[in-house]
Amino acid sequence: MLGVGFIVPFLVFAGFLLLLLVSLSIPIIKTISVLNIAANLRAGFTNSGISGGVKFGLWGYCVSEISASVIGINRSQPGYCSRTRLGYDIDNQLLELLGLDNLNDILSRGLTLVLVLHPIACGLAFLALLFALMLLCRPVRLASAMALVFSVLAAIVATVAFAIDVALTTIAKNKVGDATDGNLKVTYGAVPWMTLGAMVALWAATVGACCGIFVGGRRRREAEKY
Repeated sequence: MLGVGFIVPFLVFAGFLLLLLVSLSIPIIKTISVLNIAANLRAGFTNSGISGGVKFGLWGYCVSEISASVIGINRSQPGYCSRTRLGYDIDNQLLELLGLDNLNDILSRGLTLVLVLHPIACGLAFLALLFALMLLCRPVRLASAMALVFSVLAAIVATVAFAIDVALTTIAKNKVGDATDGNLKVTYGAVPWMTLGAMVALWAATVGACCGIFVGGRRRREAEKY
């Protein structure tokens, strides 16, 4: 953009790319998740225990093979991923096996809210990127203003999405810990940290765009004096 060359478009592209990968999280890209729940418990004197876990993404979830045994009686569920769709319900059998059957509404509603915000931020970042690239070819004041507007909107939505990511995982940690007496482990997935990176890049691009517009306007005023 004005006065900052390729720096601002690069930052917007970095933010867009991170948000795009986030928007393609589990079950599309199976290594990118919002939060993970894992269990690996054993009680030797009763020959009982449970092992397995589930990773939640924006479009569904993936389950590793879950095995549970009570007094030598085994019960298992093979690993699978839910189908990709807008909004989803978590398998009640899975939640019952993990001891989380009373948390279905919390997890489903929270993940649906996260699902909506990340793609919106990605779309706004894409529009900002288009206008930023347009400025590289032909500096136009309208394109500069539109790039700034979409960068700000994308940064705001990414910030809200990151806050919800962190809040959702924190709530899940507390709820799961209370429901299972700390027997299940809830951890952050890659989505919150990728969203944080996108948020930082987009806010940096916004600051750079503001500086570019200010410097460009001052140069025009100085040129008009001569």
